[in-house]
Amino acid sequence: MNDKELIRWFAVGLRGLGDMFVETAKLIENQLSTAPEQGAAPGTVQETQPPAPETGPSGETSAEPAPEPEPEPPKPSVSFEQLKAVSAAKSRKHTDQVRALVKKYGANKLSEVDPTNYEALLADVEAIE
Repeated sequence: MNDKELIRWFAVGLRGLGDMFVETAKLIENQLSTAPEQGAAPGTVQETQPPAPETGPSGETSAEPAPEPEPEPPKPSVSFEQLKAVSAAKSRKHTDQVRALVKKYGANKLSEVDPTNYEALLADVEAIE
């Protein structure tokens, strides 16, 4: 391909990109013009608040109490880095045993082990003689 053909090919590509930008701008303008007016600046998201619960004659709310958020699972006391370091050291002489333990905890490799099992796996790895 000579220089002239290359420039022509590049120009055609740029024209195609320009057409795509124009079409995208038209789509955005169309969506903005058909969207209901909510008093917000274009492109911003307004948060909506749920209606206030109705209150009974004694001032009590008739709505059921909101469910309590689920507690976060406890963070493992053993980090992945700690587990990796001990496993790597033991794996130098006991590769098959370390692999078997990783599989015992439902994973094919150490990074796939569930963090809730780090502490137990670490204890098993450290117990390898």
